[in-house]
Amino acid sequence: MTVMENGVAGFMGDGLTMMANRTQARHALLVDAFRHAIADSTVMLIGAEDGAWCYALAAAGGLQVVGIEKNADQVERFMRLPDVGLRERIDMRCADPLEELRSEVDAGRQYDVVILFDMLDSVTDLYELFGLLGELGPHLVIVDGLFGQS
Repeated sequence: MTVMENGVAGFMGDGLTMMANRTQARHALLVDAFRHAIADSTVMLIGAEDGAWCYALAAAGGLQVVGIEKNADQVERFMRLPDVGLRERIDMRCADPLEELRSEVDAGRQYDVVILFDMLDSVTDLYELFGLLGELGPHLVIVDGLFGQS
């Protein structure tokens, strides 16, 4: 028996179905809803996981998508994803998110859209994080993730 069976997923279906539904809902809420802002923009995705979301953002019209993921295994998985003609617009980096943000700010880089996936629970200094994000000059910041557990 899994945790999913005892929670919301217990009456929504199995864990695999719930994850597929969550992915589809996440895409609708975070990519489709902001497609107008993503199109023709530079996008930074922090918490890029295996890079599949980088592909989704490039497919939504992102001109340049920079994915930052601290887990090297996830970044390696990106290299094994099939290239569907969008990889030249994706720069997938294995780095500590805060260090990479500092580096981008120090280099004077700007991004139109910044997206954070599942990151806030691991950051101790939110003031610094959002200060760095502001230095990147985005028109849109999207934050998605798990904000609390009981």
